[in-house]
Order: sequence, then structure tokens, then C-alpha cells
Amino acid sequence: MPNGDTRALRRLEFLARAGELLASSLDYEATLRHVARLALPELGDMCVVDVAQDGGLRRVATEHVRADRRALVEALAQANPDPSRSPAPAARVLASGITERIDEVTDALIDANTHSDEHARLAHALGVRSLLIVPMRAHDDVVGVMTLGITESDRRYGPDDQELGEEIARRAALAVANARLYRNAQQEIARREQAEAALRLSEQRFRAITEQSPLSTQRLARDGRTVSVNAAFERLWGLTLESLGDYSVLTDPQLEEKGIAPLLRQAFAGTPTALPVIAYDPAMSVPAANHRDDATRWISAYAYPVRDDDGTIREVVLVHEDVTESRRAELKLRGSEERLNRALAAGELVVWDWDLVSNRIECSQNAADFFGLDVGQSGAFLDAIHPDDLPKVNAAAERALATGIFERMQYRLASATGRGRWVQSRGHVEFDAERRPVRMLGVTVDITERFHAEEAVRMLADAGEILGRSLDYEATLDNLARVVVPRVADWFAVDLVTEDGALQRVAVHHPDAARVAIATRLFERYPPQRGSGAWKVIETRNPEWAADIPPALIRASAVDAEQARMLAELELRSYIIVPLIARDTVIGTLTLVQAESGRRYQQADVGLALELARRAAAAVDNARLYAQLQDEHRRKDEFLATLAHELRNPLAPIRTGLALLQADTDPERNARTRGIMERQLAHMVRLIDDLLDLSRVTRGTVELQRRPVAARAWSPAPSRPAGRCSRRPGSRSTSTCRRPARCWRPTTHGWSRC
Repeated sequence: MPNGDTRALRRLEFLARAGELLASSLDYEATLRHVARLALPELGDMCVVDVAQDGGLRRVATEHVRADRRALVEALAQANPDPSRSPAPAARVLASGITERIDEVTDALIDANTHSDEHARLAHALGVRSLLIVPMRAHDDVVGVMTLGITESDRRYGPDDQELGEEIARRAALAVANARLYRNAQQEIARREQAEAALRLSEQRFRAITEQSPLSTQRLARDGRTVSVNAAFERLWGLTLESLGDYSVLTDPQLEEKGIAPLLRQAFAGTPTALPVIAYDPAMSVPAANHRDDATRWISAYAYPVRDDDGTIREVVLVHEDVTESRRAELKLRGSEERLNRALAAGELVVWDWDLVSNRIECSQNAADFFGLDVGQSGAFLDAIHPDDLPKVNAAAERALATGIFERMQYRLASATGRGRWVQSRGHVEFDAERRPVRMLGVTVDITERFHAEEAVRMLADAGEILGRSLDYEATLDNLARVVVPRVADWFAVDLVTEDGALQRVAVHHPDAARVAIATRLFERYPPQRGSGAWKVIETRNPEWAADIPPALIRASAVDAEQARMLAELELRSYIIVPLIARDTVIGTLTLVQAESGRRYQQADVGLALELARRAAAAVDNARLYAQLQDEHRRKDEFLATLAHELRNPLAPIRTGLALLQADTDPERNARTRGIMERQLAHMVRLIDDLLDLSRVTRGTVELQRRPVAARAWSPAPSRPAGRCSRRPGSRSTSTCRRPARCWRPTTHGWSRC
């Protein structure tokens, strides 16, 4: 047989053995290693097989005809771990899918197709003389690259070698593809089996969980009808699947009325939905079923869709949780808390709990009225305390951490009105096993009204002492101002109505003398106008006050820019004007003003101002009465002196007449003497009668009787000698006088001569 035929026969036998080898196993990596050995020396002295994987090449077989050179081939393979990223021909063949045959391998070609010096050194050492790089193509896909090389002979690759190499690569590629398909099929089968097993287990678990679950579970079809229920559902509602009949949750009017139906429709549309707590009465929705007493239950629920593998919603599961008892307990607790909060609010009492570990304070609900918040860090609560009182509160807290007792103490809370809110706190500290403070519990009570009442009593007592100390009311009012300022006011002023009807400022006080000077100039230059301010209070007898004096009001009420400027300099913030009333007569006004302190007056302060004004008015009236009494005493002394003189005047003639009567025996002279004595005695009797009449008038014992009198009784006939007058208080007739008659005027203690 010719050599050509022998070679063809040998190659056919080679292909037959290769096909048998490739078909003998589905482990393509082991098969490719066998094929690599089989290809030698038929297709060369060395064979390297790389398979495509993850966009690159992974080496699976390296062989050489000489056992001693296999290590060198392995080293060459390790020097080029990722053929797809090197200039080696295998990467090009993988990308193009076209065989590359290099008949003659030169040193320059080796250098051009290696990626490093080490790689090139190993290729030169191997002595590659000719190369055949064949793509392993299966079903139009390149699954790998087979590299064949001649290193031991002068033989060179030709077209026949290329054809045989491509055939063996094609068969190897089919084997790889089939093996991969088989492996993928096995993996898919395994996955399906696992999925089916998991599904069966899941169904078993679901059934077990559903049946044994303490939560009521209801499976719903797409139309809202019930597919199945568990035992917990039957216990909760007293209903069975059969008793539900054609009931659908999507048409339940009770769920529609309570706003649950729209949420359920979300679950049927594919969105898991939590349903709020409601009170549900099954008797309203399934009236035909037999229901137990007290069927209404408070429930919370959760609805979620169940989908198949395609994502289609098959059913909806509705899980109910019976929260009736907890709801009732919650409502009971809420009612108890509301009653407690009302009691605390009514008593203006705050309960607080300070966690010393986290430095967090929680308070009763009404704490926001005290501190502006009811939960927060301790610093936020300390910020609510008046800055002047904060040091003593911190000191009390430090003592409490050491002693375990937060002693009762009073302090102020800061206020936007500047008035401050007075509170009283007390509490105790809890310690852990190592005697470390972990918690402080206490109460805070509002004592503002009590504090201000006590302060008002103290101030009124001080005021009463000062007002009763002196009858000089101007000095007394000045001393009173120093009691009032700054305890309840920044400014104190008293204006009194004068005898001519004007308003006179008798007292004004402020700690700053410069501001007092401004206020004095302001009063003198812009006195109060009738119908407003102090005059309005006097005319109406009603107090006038303002909790706040906005700058716009000052500008609007000012007569001119200068008055507005002066008022602005005084920084007036709040005021009270009350009438001074004594013996039902308004004698002036008392004015209290808050300014730079920032405090604001409240309704309760008006009562204090009225009481202060009542006492001040009594003091002023008493001082005036005392001054008037002193004047009356002076007038009385003058009257008594005059009376004594008048009484002594008749005594001298009488005394002289007695002496003449004793010394003279002439009857005519004695008769004239007796006449003189009788006239003087009559004059004394008239004076004494006048005094008695005056006494009766002042004592109110004179009674006037009205009766007809003859007209002639009023004729101008003199009843007494000229120069004498009978007109006096209490006289029932009149007479003419040749000289001006003495007149009488009423006084607080009776009558006095003009």
C-alpha cells in the first residue's frame, strides 16, 4: 500500500481512537488530557489545550513526547497563566475563530509573541520550530484552543496537519459542548429536585405553621372569598369555612366603613399591607352564622399576596391578631393616665423620672406647661430654670446624689414675661448594688400663686408699717415707693387731685435718678389729659392696666416726636393705674410700671395694686385729716382766746360798779351804776347763750319747727339797742343791725365765728 494511503489510514485510526476516547466520558477535562496525549506524536511533539471560560482561557492539558521536557512545558504554561491577555497566538485564535499555522518559528517571532523575558526564555529553551493553533469550534461557538508544536524534529506543519488538527479540535469541541450540556442538565435537574423538595417542605411547613399558629389565618381567592381557615380563625371568630359561604372581604360593608377595604385591595394588587387595629363584629358581616356572645373583637391584621413562579398573584393570605384584651387594658390604662394627668394638671403637679445613666428625663404629660417639654436630656430641663436659681438647684442635685434625698426647695422657672414661675421640687435617688446612683424620682409643684400671695402679704405688711409710721404723707409715699420697687414694679408714682382740680405728682421713684429726671420732665411738659390715663381712672373709678406696651402704641399715643423719644428712653413694658379712694372720694391715682426688668403684669397684680392703693389712700386721707384737725385746734384756741376776752370785758364794769355802789350813797349815781352793771351782765348772758346754742348745734340737739309767723314779726323794728345783733346759730328770728353782724360757719367740730 502506498505511503500516502498508509498515512491516511493511520490518521483515520487516530481519529477513531480519539472519537472513542472523547465519547467514553462526560468529564471533558480528563478526556481532553487523554486527547492531548493521543495527539502526540501524530500531530507534533507538544500539545496544550485551553478552554474558554468567563471571557478568557483556562488551561486544562499540557503534554510533550518527552517525559523530561514536560516540566518545561508546564513551566511555560505557568509563565503565561492567562493566555487570553498575552500576545500569544492562542488569544488571537480565540477571538477570531481561525486557525493559525506557523510553519517556521523564529527567535524574533518568539520574542514578539511572549509577554515577558521569562516567558520568552522558556519558549526558546523549549525549542519550538513549528506551531499549529486550532480553535475548538462547536455549534459556531469557540469553546477552546488547541496548540500543537514541533520541537524535536525538522518536520514542519502543512495543510494535511492543519486539516487533521482542525478535525480533532472539532471533535474535542463537541465533546466539551456535550459534556457541558450534560453537566448543565444535571445541575438543572438537581436544582429542580431541590426546588421541588424545598417547595414540598415549604408547603408542609406552611400547613404546619398555619394549623398550629396561634394567629388567625385566612387564605383568600382572587375574588375575596375564603379558600381555607385555620383552627385559630375558628376559635377567634366562632366561624368555620362552611359557615362563611360566599362571603367576600372585598364586599364587606363593615370593612369599607372602617377604611380597611382600600388597604385590602392594595394586597390583592400585589402590595403586602399592614391593617390598623379595628373593632370587628362578624355578626354584621356574616349574619346567617351562629355567633357567640361578645363576638366583637379588636384585631390587627396583615395581608400579603402569594405568587406563582411567573409572578402571578394566586391568592392572598390574611393574618389576624386578637388584641382585644391588650386594647381594653390600653383603654383602661389610658383612662387612668388621663385621670392622673387631669389630677396633676389641676394640682399643678409634675412627676419626673431622671435616668442618671442615660441622663434622660421623662415627665408627666403636663410637664410641657412647666418646662416646655416632657421628655429630653437633663440639660434641656435645666435651661428652663431661672439663671439666678440654677446654682442652688445644681447644688441640691449634687447633695441628693450623695445622700439619696432631694430636699424640698423653691426656685423659679424662666419665663418670657420676665415674671418667673415659682415651683417647689423634692425627690429621692435610687442606687444599684454597688451604691452608684442610677435614677432620681421626684415631683415638682407650681407654687407661683402661693409665693406671690405670701410676697404680697409681706409687702402689704411692710407697706402698712411704713404708712402708719408718719403723718407726713409725702415722706410716707416716698418710703412706700422703696418697698414696692423693685419687688412688684420698676416704677412707682402717686398723683393727687389738688383743691383747684389739677393733678399733682407727689411721689415718683425709680432706682435710676437719671430716669426719674426724665419722668419728671415728661410729667411737667406733657401733663395727663382728661379722658385718658390717670384722669380716666379718676373719672371712672376703675383701674387701667396693660400686660404689654408695644412700641407702636407708644408712638401712636405720643403728642409729638419728643414725647415719643422720652417714653422710649424709659423702656416701659407693662403698667397698672389704680384710683386712690378715701371715704368714697377719688383723691388721686397710684401707678406701677414694669420697664427694664422685662416683667409683665397679670390680672392678679391688679388686685394687689388696688389693695396697696386702698392703704395708701387711707394714709393720705388720715394725714390730711390730721392736718385739718390741727388747723381746727388752732382755730379753736383762737376762738377760746377771743371768747375769754369777750367774757372778761363785761366783768370789769361790773366789778367797778360794785365798788362804786359800796362807796357811793347817791341814789341817782347808784341807779346809773346798776344800769351799766345790768347791761354788762345781759351782755355776758347773751354770750353764754350763744355758746350754749353753738354747742347744741354742733351736738345736733337743735330742732327747727316750721309754723306760720305773722308778717309784722319781720318788720324792721329794733328789738335791741343799735349795735347789737341777735343773729346767731339756732335763732328763730332776725333783726336789723346797725353794724355788720357776726356770722358763723360750720366746721368738722361744730360752728365757729367768721
